[in-house]
Amino acid sequence: LKLWHNRLGHINDDYIKKTVDLVSDLKLSDKEPFFCESCQFGKQCKVSHKSLSLKRAKKPGEIIHSDVCGRINIPSPSGSTYFLLFKDDCSGYRTVYFLKQKSEVLE
Repeated sequence: LKLWHNRLGHINDDYIKKTVDLVSDLKLSDKEPFFCESCQFGKQCKVSHKSLSLKRAKKPGEIIHSDVCGRINIPSPSGSTYFLLFKDDCSGYRTVYFLKQKSEVLE
């Protein structure tokens, strides 16, 4: 049971037992309950972090975020290998401009 628990990504023991019952000629040599240290570590809770109060925009256009992404290995049909993204903080509206060279950001 423990071997299959580990092999199947630490799934619940009951699911393993039910699966064994569905498959003919499949037997578990050991059905005894066991302690899994990895599962116990995974269930532990982390201490919550103090939340940061971020200033959010109240009106569209008040705060605009931007990012340049690239160099993309496979160019677009127009030959662009970079893109410039603008996002309005209030509305979430996004605009993307495709660029052939990173230096086009300043234009």
